[in-house]
Amino acid sequence: MRTKLGKSHLRRKKSARARRLYDEMLVVESPAIRKRVERLAPYLREKGN
Repeated sequence: MRTKLGKSHLRRKKSARARRLYDEMLVVESPAIRKRVERLAPYLREKGN
């Protein structure tokens, strides 16, 4: 899972619509993104692999 937008310290002046997107989570389905996430955070791999 990943957030819709990158979390930032510049959230105060964002519109309400943009701030709501910070709460939204997306399932990572693309093989390319999945591979990148596994490389960046190997501790998130499922047990048994």
